[in-house]
Amino acid sequence: MAVPQPLGLLTKELPMPVIEDCEHLWNGTEPGWVVLRTVEDRVHLVANFEAGADVRDLKALRAILPSLAAAPAATVFALKGVREFDLGEHESMEAHRLKTLCATHGVSVTSRGWREVSHGLFNESTQVYWLIEDSATCEAVALKAIARGVPVREIQY
Repeated sequence: MAVPQPLGLLTKELPMPVIEDCEHLWNGTEPGWVVLRTVEDRVHLVANFEAGADVRDLKALRAILPSLAAAPAATVFALKGVREFDLGEHESMEAHRLKTLCATHGVSVTSRGWREVSHGLFNESTQVYWLIEDSATCEAVALKAIARGVPVREIQY
């Protein structure tokens, strides 16, 4: 069976569960439940200007970042002299695109990457994603479900 993507699914909001109240996930009374394990590689980027950003560097940043291109020149010019400019956190492919664009404009970038893993509960029979808003509760329920033998479907971004 194809693994559904969690976006665009029918989402069912239920009261916040207590793990003991989740027996239906693994006891067979509601067949079709799986744990969706989502893996996403993330990267935080910082533009570095060893001698402090000069006008050329600021022009490059404006060419790279639409938010700075749309900002008033005085706002951008106020960044003159900064040694670092936070480019934010991005999904790994977007971070790679941004790093390549920075290199094209002569901007040095440092990066720090990590992998985020999260779990969700999805019923493949009814096509319902169980939205548990508290992430700690969701993780606890998902890990209990895995321990009780609920199948795991992996989604990698």
